[in-house]
Amino acid sequence: MYATYTMKRTNIYLSDRQLLLLGAAARSRGRSVADLVREAVEAWLVAA
Repeated sequence: MYATYTMKRTNIYLSDRQLLLLGAAARSRGRSVADLVREAVEAWLVAA
C-alpha cells in the first residue's frame, strides 16, 4: 500500500555556488535537485 500525499510548489533562493554543488550532488546520486532539497528540509525539521 502506498502513502498518498500532495506536495506544494515553492521557490527558494540559492547562491550560484549552492545551486552548482546541489546539481552536482543530484547528478552523482541519480536524483533530482528537488528530491535532495526535500530530504535536507526533512532532516533539518526532525533535528530541530
